[in-house]
Amino acid sequence: MSFLSKRPENPLHHMGLGVEIYCNFTKLKIAALRARSNGPAYLKFLAVSDITSMLQKFVVDNYHIFVEDTYPRTLNDSYEKIVSPISKMKLSKALAESPVFNPIEEITVFPLVPFQVKDDFHSDIFSLIKPEHIASVPAVPRSVIHNLDSKNHPPIKAELWNGRTEPPNAWLAILAPAKRVSLRMRSAILGALSLTLSQHNRYMFSERHMFGGFCTLKNDGTTLFSFGDSHTPGLANDVILTKDDHGWLKVMSNLLKSQQKNDMKKIKSLEYIYRAWPLDEQERFPFHWMALDAVFGRVQQPTQETIDKFKSALSISIDDKRFRLLRNIRADVIHGRAPDVYDSPAYEKYFSGYECDPIDDLEAATSKILSNEIFGDTLRIRIDPQSELISRAQASGDLPPKPPSILD
Repeated sequence: MSFLSKRPENPLHHMGLGVEIYCNFTKLKIAALRARSNGPAYLKFLAVSDITSMLQKFVVDNYHIFVEDTYPRTLNDSYEKIVSPISKMKLSKALAESPVFNPIEEITVFPLVPFQVKDDFHSDIFSLIKPEHIASVPAVPRSVIHNLDSKNHPPIKAELWNGRTEPPNAWLAILAPAKRVSLRMRSAILGALSLTLSQHNRYMFSERHMFGGFCTLKNDGTTLFSFGDSHTPGLANDVILTKDDHGWLKVMSNLLKSQQKNDMKKIKSLEYIYRAWPLDEQERFPFHWMALDAVFGRVQQPTQETIDKFKSALSISIDDKRFRLLRNIRADVIHGRAPDVYDSPAYEKYFSGYECDPIDDLEAATSKILSNEIFGDTLRIRIDPQSELISRAQASGDLPPKPPSILD
C-alpha cells in the first residue's frame, strides 16, 4: 500500500514522506484474529476484514515511529528484522492506546416503527425511548443536542436537512465503538424483544409502511445518517414497552457488556432468532436450530446430549422418538438433502405421527428454551391482542381449537 507519512507535530501544509510497503495479508489476518480473540470485547462483533483495515490504518498513522529505521533505503526484508527494539516498544505502546484496543464509543440511534414506548429504558450501553427523547440518552454529545429534532428520522432540524424524513414510533439508541458493533447489538436486542411476543403475534405481519436506517451522533458534533431496510418486520400490532420490560432489558444490557463465553453464546443465539424473524416459516426452521445450538454449545454426542439439554431446558417430558424426528428434519435441511423443509421425509412422518407441524413445534420450543436459559423469569410474554376474539370464535365453532403442541 502507498501513503504519505508525517509526524503529528508537523504543520498541516507539510506533505509528508511518500511510502510504499508490501503487506503479507496472511500474517495480517493472523494478527487480526489474535486481536479479535484477545482484545476488547467489541472486536468479536467485527469481521476479520474490518480489523485488518483498522490495523493497516494504524500502521499508516504511526509509520513515523520507525521511519528512521527504514528511510531512505529500499527494503527487501521483513520490517520485524529491521525496526529497532526501541521503535517496536513505542509502536506497541501506540497500539495499546489506539482505537483498536482503546476504542472511542459513539451513540447510534435506530428508528423503530411497530413499537410504542410507554416507559423509557436507559442503561449504560443502550436505551429504548419515545421518539422525542433522544436528548435524554446520557451518552448523547452535548454538542449535537441543539441540532436535533428527534421526532423524525434523520433526527436533524429542518433548517439543516431538507431531504426525506420519516416519523419513528420509538428509538433504539446504542453506545458502541463501531457501526457494525451497534448493528449486531441491535440484532440481539430486537431478537430478544421478539421473544416477548406470542408465537401467533410474532409472525403476523401487515403491509404497513416501514422504513429503517441509522444516525450516528458523533462526538465532534456532526451526524452520519442513512435510510435502509426496516429493523423489524411490519408487525400487525404495535409492541408497547413498559416498566414490566425493564427487568429483561437490564439482563440484556449485562449480557452485551459481558466477556464470558456463556454470555456471548446467548447473544449469538438471539442474533439467530433475529435473522429468522422476518422469514417465511420454512426458512425460519434452520435458524431456530442454530439458535438452540448456539445456546447449548458444543456437545460430544450431538443427538442424545441435545435431547437431554432440550428436555432439561423445557422442564417437561418429551418422547425421544419425537425429538429425533425433529433432529432428522434438521439434518436433511442443513446437510443439503431438503432445500425446502417440506422435502424431508421426516416432516411427513412427524406431522402424521403427532398431528403437529414440526415447524410450529420447534418455534414454540425454541422460544421457551431461550426465554428460560437467557432471561429466567424476567421475560414477560405479551398477551396476544386477538386472544379474546380468537377464544370467542373457537367457542362458537367459527375457528377450530388450538392445535396440539410439543409443549402440551
